[in-house]
Amino acid sequence: MAQFVDWDLAAATAGALGKAGPRVSYDEATDVVADLRRLTDEAADLVTSYTGLRSQVAHPPVRVVDRKDWAAINIAGLREVVTPLVSRLSGDKQPGVITDAIGSRLTGVQAGTVLAYLSGRVLGQYEVFSSDPGQLLLVAPNIVEVERKLQADSRDFRLWVCLHEVTHRTQFTAVPWMRGHFFGEVQAFVDASQASQGEHFLERLRRSVATLSDAVRDPDSRVSIIDLVQTPGQRAVLDRLTAMMTLLEGHAEFVMDGVGPEVIPTVEQIRSKFNRRRESGTPLEKAIRKLLGVDVKMRQYAEGRKFVHGVVERVGMAGFNKVFSSPLTLPRVEELGDPDAWVARVHPRPPDAGPVAALAPPVAAVRAAVRQALRGVRGCVLVACSGGADSLALAAATAFVAPRLGMPAGLVTVDHGLQPGSAERAAAVAEWAREAGFAPVDVATVSVRNRPGPGDRASGASASWQGPEAAARDARYEALVGAAERHGAVAILLGHTRDDQAETVLLALARGSGPRGLAGMPPRRDVGGVALLRPLLDVAREDTRKACAALGLSPWEDPHNVDPAYARSRVRATALPALVEALGAGVVDNLARTARLLAADAATLDELAATALDRARRPDGALAVQELDRLPDAVRTRVLQAWARELGASPAALSHRHVGALDALVTDWRGQGAVHLPGGIAVARRGNLLR
Repeated sequence: MAQFVDWDLAAATAGALGKAGPRVSYDEATDVVADLRRLTDEAADLVTSYTGLRSQVAHPPVRVVDRKDWAAINIAGLREVVTPLVSRLSGDKQPGVITDAIGSRLTGVQAGTVLAYLSGRVLGQYEVFSSDPGQLLLVAPNIVEVERKLQADSRDFRLWVCLHEVTHRTQFTAVPWMRGHFFGEVQAFVDASQASQGEHFLERLRRSVATLSDAVRDPDSRVSIIDLVQTPGQRAVLDRLTAMMTLLEGHAEFVMDGVGPEVIPTVEQIRSKFNRRRESGTPLEKAIRKLLGVDVKMRQYAEGRKFVHGVVERVGMAGFNKVFSSPLTLPRVEELGDPDAWVARVHPRPPDAGPVAALAPPVAAVRAAVRQALRGVRGCVLVACSGGADSLALAAATAFVAPRLGMPAGLVTVDHGLQPGSAERAAAVAEWAREAGFAPVDVATVSVRNRPGPGDRASGASASWQGPEAAARDARYEALVGAAERHGAVAILLGHTRDDQAETVLLALARGSGPRGLAGMPPRRDVGGVALLRPLLDVAREDTRKACAALGLSPWEDPHNVDPAYARSRVRATALPALVEALGAGVVDNLARTARLLAADAATLDELAATALDRARRPDGALAVQELDRLPDAVRTRVLQAWARELGASPAALSHRHVGALDALVTDWRGQGAVHLPGGIAVARRGNLLR
């Protein structure tokens, strides 16, 4: 039988030409291997939980390899597949001894050259050729090298890579027919070649390997491996393989995007930097990537992720998983750009159900955020809608999602009476809401001018007044909670976006706020038994505008949003754009992430403070100084702040100065007098008690 490739020479060539890995000590290398194994197990649980797919067959543990081992494993796998195919194609025809020797060795060197190049680029792989059901490979030197170049958090980057590769392992082990189907398509490709090209196919295959090898050395090469595909039969098979691989790559990307934000704090930075790395490179690298099909693979990531996202948005994760029912439910190549076509074929709808509307990614993003926020909510919800882009996109998404969850949804719009035509605008929003199917629909009218601040209301004093922003906000929330109480709603949905959160953090920084202020707006806050939910805190303001445009909605532009008289408007128009210009577009995401991280820390400290307050409180309500003095500063100040609120001090009027004075009664006692709090409350130290 003819030997197409000298596999031993290919392995030797790959080992000789492969790049050296990054410098690490023995202990560092040991830690990397252990870390990758542990994170692979963690990723497996996350992928299963998110996708609902479970391995149906036993599989070997992950193999953490170096570049040489990766090349050797892939050469062994290719040998298992290619040798029988070559035998099938060549039949009994034997080449001359010299031709066989020279041709196989030349092809071996060329194949080794290609694999040497790839061995320095691949981070991980689910290798299906060498064994059944395949094996998961993680290339430790490449992972370490890339995480260093990206200056990424090691744990976060490694888990990010593991999520992608473990998803591929899950695809093949949860869908046992997938590997056999893949091999069958490869065989069909060869059969199509044999049927029309006969003995010429081996020569064309040999030339394609030579083309790849030449491209590694010659960036000016313009020949493509796709030139190998010359027949209609081959093109049909290639279309099926392309659709299958695009699905698998896109599914892995979708899982990374879905799971990542919950478990990888720096995932947005990693994604941004990694995408830039994918797009960069020398002319030589770009030429090689194009020839090897890497550019095609990058398109597969994007197209496949978009397809999976579109299907999940329409029929949910369980509905998407029908794609793995059989080879017949895999997407066709023309369906990759048209999720509706796949849904219509695999999930046929009743004749009277009407057409499936096209879905723009921003619309899908807002709907997904609303669906996530409504998980676990039981009862009627109200959407707070001013008619602006953010709240209008939120309302449109809720009108779509709530009925599918079996949840009644109403809408409330607040007329502050601060601008001419505000009543007409509120009426227009209400009319749109009724047409969109909301019930109930409520227009709440409030008075903002000459509104006392929270501290004034609590004390009954009238010496100070709120600013217009705070007054309008308080009036609005009172109206929203009142509407919820009237209609028996359990939650109100608010349209604050990621950009709003970034602005809030900047304003808190300017005020010198502590961790609670820098934590920004919480995704959920309970007021008087009503949950205030902010589903869009991870959605960009730009996406809400795009969602409105895609749905044909015309949002109202509030002139207050661009009025420099308001601090938030100045931050929005000047301060934040200046930071983006100076530091990059990631500033908004980073500020919002800071809020999330600090919110988690603040919540933990608040829990500790609540326990400590109960322990320090005496039967008459006084606090034991001895119990307070032993607490860490961050916990003690929270205890004092919570206690002051219990005494009747307004949260809005209670300042850092007040809490600091209370703290001094504990930690810097010099016989000072009472501390006066907002609301006419005086706290003094009497012996070892604060009362």
